[in-house]
Amino acid sequence: MLVLLWGCGPDEPGPKPKGDDNPEPEPIPWTQPTDVGPDLAQLDAEGGLVLLQETLLRLDTMSVFEAYDEAAGGADGYCPAAFGYEYGNGYVEQWYAQCTAESGNVFSGYVYDYNQPNYRSMYLSASIVTADGTTLSAVGSWAGSQAVYGDTAYHGHYVDGTFTWDGTGSRDTWFGEGISGNQLSIDWAAVGDQIQSLDVDGQLTNPGGGFDTFDFEEWSWTRDCDEPKGRVSMRTRDAVWIDVVFDGPRGGCDGCGEASWRGEALGEVCGDFSLLRQGVMP
Repeated sequence: MLVLLWGCGPDEPGPKPKGDDNPEPEPIPWTQPTDVGPDLAQLDAEGGLVLLQETLLRLDTMSVFEAYDEAAGGADGYCPAAFGYEYGNGYVEQWYAQCTAESGNVFSGYVYDYNQPNYRSMYLSASIVTADGTTLSAVGSWAGSQAVYGDTAYHGHYVDGTFTWDGTGSRDTWFGEGISGNQLSIDWAAVGDQIQSLDVDGQLTNPGGGFDTFDFEEWSWTRDCDEPKGRVSMRTRDAVWIDVVFDGPRGGCDGCGEASWRGEALGEVCGDFSLLRQGVMP
C-alpha cells in the first residue's frame, strides 16, 4: 500500500508576524538618539571657561621649534641631506630622508622649515630618534610670530596637528601633556606685561579636566570688558557638546553668555576672565 504523508516537512519560509512575540530590535545604545538636553548645572561650564583660559595661556609655539632644534641637532649635513634657499625676507630649509646620521640620530620623513625675522613656520611629517633614545614625532603645521609697534607687543601662534617629544623639559610643555590643535590660531596683544586683547579661532583638543575639546569661532577678549564676544563650543569627556555665545562688548560686559544644546536654549553661563587679565602673554 502506498501512503502519502502531507505536512510533515518544514514550514515554507515567510514573513514573521509583528507583535509581542516578535518585537522590533532595540536601537544600539551608543547610537540611540536623544531629544533630552543636558543639565547645564551638572556640566560645570564655568570650570570649562577657566580651563580654556589656563590652556590658551600655555600655548607657545616657540617651545615646538626649540624641541625640534634640539632633536635635529644631531644632523651631519648628509643625514638628512637638507637643502635651503632664500624666500622673501627669510630662508627655507627642507629635508626628506630615511637615514642615520654619524651622531646616531635617525631621521625619517619630511620637514619644511621657514625662518624670517620675528616669524617662523614649520610643516612636519617626520620623526627623529636621537642616539640617547629620545623621540620626536609630529604631523602638522606650526607657526609663531612677534612684533612690536609703539608700546604694544603682538604675538601670534598657529597649531594644526600633533607634536610629541620626550626630550629635555618636555613634561612641562603643553604638547608634553597631549594638547593639540586643529587650525587653531591665537593672537595676543600686550603693553608691558599686561595683556590687552586675545583673538582665537579653530579647535583646541585634550586640555585635560572635564572637557576634551574647545571649538572657537571668532572668539575674542579685550581688557576693557569682562566678557568676550563670539562662540565657543565645549565638549565634555562623555561627548556632550554645548555652544556658548558671548556678545560683549557690544551687548554688555557681565561675563555671561547664552548656552545651547543642538539649538535648544539651556540658560546662561557666566565666567570669570580674570586669568586673562592677570596672565602673561605666551
